[in-house]
Amino acid sequence: MAKIIFFGTPDYVVCVPEALRNAGHDIVAVVTQPPKPLGRKQVVTPSPVEIWAKKHRVRVLNNHNDLNKLSPEVGVLASYGKIVTKEVLDIFPKGIINIHPSRLPKWRGACPVQEQILAGEKNLGISLMVMDEQMDHGPILEQQMIVVNDSDTQQSLLVKGFKIGAQMLVKILSFYTERRMLPKGQEHSKATYTYKTLESKKRAYFDLDNPPEPEQLDRMIRAFYPWPVAWTIWKRDTTHGKRDTIIKFFPGGKIQIEGKNPVKYKEFLKTYSDFPIKL
Repeated sequence: MAKIIFFGTPDYVVCVPEALRNAGHDIVAVVTQPPKPLGRKQVVTPSPVEIWAKKHRVRVLNNHNDLNKLSPEVGVLASYGKIVTKEVLDIFPKGIINIHPSRLPKWRGACPVQEQILAGEKNLGISLMVMDEQMDHGPILEQQMIVVNDSDTQQSLLVKGFKIGAQMLVKILSFYTERRMLPKGQEHSKATYTYKTLESKKRAYFDLDNPPEPEQLDRMIRAFYPWPVAWTIWKRDTTHGKRDTIIKFFPGGKIQIEGKNPVKYKEFLKTYSDFPIKL
C-alpha cells in the first residue's frame, strides 16, 4: 500500500484521507492551512483536516519544510488552498494526485463548482490529475460525471464530488503507483478557466435595478451558497430618507435583510412589501 502525504483543508475533503486510510494506505502526514480565528468571537480553530489528523494520530504540517524527511511515495491534494511549488512536487517519486471538481481541461482554477452551476451544467465533472507546475494542467488518470440536481448548491456538490473523487482514487491508486496505469495528457486547446476565489464576493453581487432573470438568480443563489452568498443593495425608503441596505439570498426561498435573521420570502414581504423583485 502507498505511503501518502495528504494536502487539504476544508470539511468536505476529510472523506479523502478517511477513504485512503480505510483502504489500508499509510497516511504519514497531512499538510493543511494553519489554525485561523473563526466566528463572532474569533476563536482560533484548526482546519477540519487537522482535526481529523489529530483524531487518528497523523502528523500535521502547516508548511512544506519537513516533507522530504518523511520519504513519501505519492501525494494527494484536495482543496488545499496554497500553491504547491516545483520543489515540493519533486519530493514525491510518483507525483501528487489532485482531485479537481470539473471535467478537465474545462473549468481549470479555484472555483469550478460555482462556475458549473452558473453555466447551468447538468453534470459535474470529477478529475484525478497528476500535478505539474501549471494550474490544473497535468495529465489525467480518471474522470467521472455526477448529475447536478435543480436543488444542488456549491456546498452539496463539493460534498458529493469529493466523496466520489475519494472512491475513484481508492480504486485506481495501486494501479498507478505500480505503474499499471498511465495518465493521459489533457487537450490544452480546449481549456477554460474560472475566476479567482478573491473575486467571489464581487461575482455574487447583482444590481437590484437590473436584476438577473429568475433562472439565473436561482443559479447565483445556489452557486454562492454557503459562501459568499448572493447579495444586493436595496436603496430603501425609511423615515430618515433613502438608506442602502444589504440583502442576502439563500437556497430554499430564504432572504435576509441586514441585521436580521434569514426568513422565507413570503414572511419577508409581510414587513417589506415594497421589495422590488420576486423570488
